[in-house]
Amino acid sequence: MADTKKNAGAPAPASELEAKVATLEQENAALKAELKDAAEVVADLKEQLADKANAGVLTVKVGSKKYQVVGGCILGGKPYTKEEIAADAKIAEQLIKKGSQLVIEKK
Repeated sequence: MADTKKNAGAPAPASELEAKVATLEQENAALKAELKDAAEVVADLKEQLADKANAGVLTVKVGSKKYQVVGGCILGGKPYTKEEIAADAKIAEQLIKKGSQLVIEKK
């Protein structure tokens, strides 16, 4: 009986430890691959969510800034729809210079 208690705390043979290390390394590699896949899915879902949040929102880039176009107007006697303003940065720039609230800077 005394011999059993002494061997219970003995270290495992090197071959067993090597086998366990190899198994853990394989599991680690598999989990890293799963994590990478999950991160890609999350990134894709975030992009889809951002697209839906911006659906129907018209924007125009003037210089290095981006503006949301919220309405149409009459400029120089000519009517413009918000779609036309969003498609033409020069018109949007004129409205910005006038201080129009039809183009709002996006932060």
